[in-house]
Amino acid sequence: MKSLAGHGSDVLRVAFSPKGDLLASAGADGTLRLWDVAKGENLHTIKAHSNWVTGVAFSPDGRWVATASADKTAAVWDVNTGANRCFFRGHGGEVWTVAFQPDGKTVASGGKDKTVRLWNAETGEETSSFTGHQGDVYTVAYDGKGETLASCSADGTIRLWDPKSGRLIHKLSGHKGNVYTVAFSDKELFSASADRTAKVWDTAKGEEIRELPAHKGEVYAVAVTSDGSHIATAGKDRVIHLLTAPKGATGAGE
Repeated sequence: MKSLAGHGSDVLRVAFSPKGDLLASAGADGTLRLWDVAKGENLHTIKAHSNWVTGVAFSPDGRWVATASADKTAAVWDVNTGANRCFFRGHGGEVWTVAFQPDGKTVASGGKDKTVRLWNAETGEETSSFTGHQGDVYTVAYDGKGETLASCSADGTIRLWDPKSGRLIHKLSGHKGNVYTVAFSDKELFSASADRTAKVWDTAKGEEIRELPAHKGEVYAVAVTSDGSHIATAGKDRVIHLLTAPKGATGAGE
């Protein structure tokens, strides 16, 4: 086991590069740190923001890393040099989440101002803004083709957007509390909520497929393999549920 020390305060988010050779860490100290996974060495320490760094995501080609911050901005950084590429300014409150579109040309963000915003990843220009959520937007995520953008919110809903037109495809209702995280597999969407549940959704029909085994507290995180065969959920009860889908089934079983 390697321990990577250096942040001056809480480490809030981590993300691996597409090749898995680098790790990005986001801190409450306002820094973004890039680490060599094999050597455990700190390659860059970037004073990225004036407040907490609340989100981090690599571009699909691994050349760039995006950050979100409580200072109401998001940004893109050069992985090789640590230099800033651009800042995204326009949110009216803390920015909680960022995600690259699969083509790497656009970054999506969401935050306390209840909006989802799209940005040109090279120039920092805002290209679209999606409204409708009635609470903080906690997570944004693209499907594998970049044809659907999911956002989840403190209003208890998940919204599926067409990122090209801005059209709302589906509003997914079913959770009874904050929805903290969403994650796509090839065919489905998974969500984690303060209502102690994680759910599986059919994104084409906009319908709930099933509810995953319950936690004894809020569910903060969900992760899924690209083919949907393995799912992990974790939450306030300090337990991680690892689920495997029965062969030929949709979603996950016990």
